Amino acid sequence: MAASDPIFSVKLTPDDVPGAKFWSPNVSEHSVCELKRWLACRGLPVGGLKDDLIKRCISCIEAGKSGEILLSIDGGTWFQKKALQVIDKMKETSSSSLSTAPFLAVTGWKIFPSGPIPKAFTYGVIYEHIIATARLMSTDGGDDDEFSAAFNTSKPMSKGRQFFLVDM
Repeated sequence: MAASDPIFSVKLTPDDVPGAKFWSPNVSEHSVCELKRWLACRGLPVGGLKDDLIKRCISCIEAGKSGEILLSIDGGTWFQKKALQVIDKMKETSSSSLSTAPFLAVTGWKIFPSGPIPKAFTYGVIYEHIIATARLMSTDGGDDDEFSAAFNTSKPMSKGRQFFLVDM
């Protein structure tokens, strides 16, 4: 199977997925449920009031992204269906040995980290490792006290703390 085979270029269109196409050109005529489905098919956020959803849809249409549908929508069901159609068509036109659709890994994902964080792995240990052991060198290879004094870590540490969870 070559990389140029049609199976590697399978893309979903709004016609392939139910709810991925608006029935009216006026976006504001659609219900909240229809707007959310349309946005979900493109991987866009589906939360907010109807006005927010309408703005999001219009913004996507204006950006020219309305035809881009997620392959993983509905657990990859529509991708599998279209891939099987492409495989059937390839079998008819050539003597290809394809028998199944490509597997799209859309299930089985775990929240990171998947294991428990060790008790000794605390904010203080992270701070000691990242901040206290950090050595800033000037371009000539020696320590530059002025540059080291200007090294402020409060913002990066507060930003980094959002992504670090200690379960004690």
